[in-house]
Amino acid sequence: MREGEPVEFRCEATGNPPPQLDWIRVHGSMSPEATFYNGVWSLPAASKNDAAEYKCVARNNVGIDEKTTILYVQGMVKAFRNFKHQ
Repeated sequence: MREGEPVEFRCEATGNPPPQLDWIRVHGSMSPEATFYNGVWSLPAASKNDAAEYKCVARNNVGIDEKTTILYVQGMVKAFRNFKHQ
């Protein structure tokens, strides 16, 4: 993922009763820009601070299951143009 691009992680789980889905950041705090709706965690624009391990947790009264993913964020490449001054 490049810095400044949107990010979306999708989490799906089935069960009886249907499980509640939550996303957590394993270390550190979740970005205040992050939203979570219907199993989808998203960020409008990733920053290097968002690079981390994230976990989707599905739970109901029968049990709990979790899956982990890692968000890698590449920094922006800055291009410089050489100008000759005469």
